[in-house]
Amino acid sequence: SAIPEVKLAAEFIEALKSATLDKSNMHPDDIICLREASPDFAMDIKDPNFLHDLGIFFSTTNSSRKTYEEIRRHALLRDPETPFLSFDQIKRRVETLSGVISIMHDMCIDTCIAFTGPYEDLEACPFCGKSRYEPDPLKPHKKIPRRQFVTIPIGPVIQA
Repeated sequence: SAIPEVKLAAEFIEALKSATLDKSNMHPDDIICLREASPDFAMDIKDPNFLHDLGIFFSTTNSSRKTYEEIRRHALLRDPETPFLSFDQIKRRVETLSGVISIMHDMCIDTCIAFTGPYEDLEACPFCGKSRYEPDPLKPHKKIPRRQFVTIPIGPVIQA
């Protein structure tokens, strides 16, 4: 019978209708920036150190985070006095510059579903039964998603 599928579709539609920034996975600081965008820009985008780090960041976009951090580590070994932003610092600055941020969502380890809408509170996949989280041996009560995917909100992309 198609009744369960129709009910599930209706639940997803209702989740979309009631979606808000506050109920999204967006970082609270990103929500504030989106709501209170200021025409004043506090970042010096002509700073040669920033431009250097930005160039390295963009040059390594198809590489791992570790690649960026290794380049940074070696640069700091050569000249510890010259500032070199960490991966997280440069990523946040790129997000600030562009207004485009990424949002992480949990998904089934086997990619059966995304844990969103009617599935957002589930601890295991309703199709394959695999757990959403893996245990953290150091913090047993902490939930670490086994797999995630990224979305980028369309509003800031259009604004950028």
